[in-house]
Amino acid sequence: MINIDKFLKEGYENISEYEAYYILSKVFGVNKLDIALGDFKNKIDEVKLDEIIKRRLKHEPLQYILNESDFRHYSFFVDERVLIPRPETELLVDKVIEIVKINKIETPKIVDIGTGSGSISISLAIEISDSIIYSVDISKQALEVAKINMDKYSINSDKLKLIEGDRLEVFKNTDIKFDILVSNPPYIKEVDYLNLDKNVLDYEPKIALLDQDQEGTGFYKYFAENAYKFLNKNGFVCFEIAYHQAIIVTDILNKNDFKEIEVMKDYNSNDRIIVAKL
Repeated sequence: MINIDKFLKEGYENISEYEAYYILSKVFGVNKLDIALGDFKNKIDEVKLDEIIKRRLKHEPLQYILNESDFRHYSFFVDERVLIPRPETELLVDKVIEIVKINKIETPKIVDIGTGSGSISISLAIEISDSIIYSVDISKQALEVAKINMDKYSINSDKLKLIEGDRLEVFKNTDIKFDILVSNPPYIKEVDYLNLDKNVLDYEPKIALLDQDQEGTGFYKYFAENAYKFLNKNGFVCFEIAYHQAIIVTDILNKNDFKEIEVMKDYNSNDRIIVAKL
């Protein structure tokens, strides 16, 4: 069994003091006042806490252990079927909302490619009240998780449509046109993938991380070459990119006649979001 005093004061390998408090508060409802007063051990199921610690020491992400990941103002169910939403991706949602407001797009139709947990789509569905969202993922398992989160926030299928399929190919025989294409696609090169931290490499879905293109730009090339078939006139693309990809993705968009290309930085001043107009 774990030593709770040691857990709080020193943590363990891979578990910081902050994370120790987070686990106790999230799982057992223990707050810092309880700890200061010494009135908390009776609230803790030590067997359950021991199991959490054992899993965490194997580098399993805490979000998977707790089946919960915070994103914007929301809490999403996550497990190993989907990528864990990152704070940087919140900027992608911010940018889509800004595009809709500035361009006064009424009843915007938005397609989210590689929806995963649904964090982007569901955030947009909630925050753009008149939007219609199409959420596409090649993984049936990922869409099962997105459905859990849709139900959690009581979003119906008229508002947000979950579609299993490969990128934009699922719309080839339809007349559906979108105002905005948004995506946080797989963009990691294989040489970089093998060097990821163990908590990512051993647990998060490879299909959501690894691009088959050697430069990690396969999805951007596909979108740039095909978006015109599926976007309305003056439609937008809005992508998350790796910190080193701004120049090459900008070049891809330029070669495919996109304009008003804008690159945004993340919280660490790395290039992270790229937006362009058809």
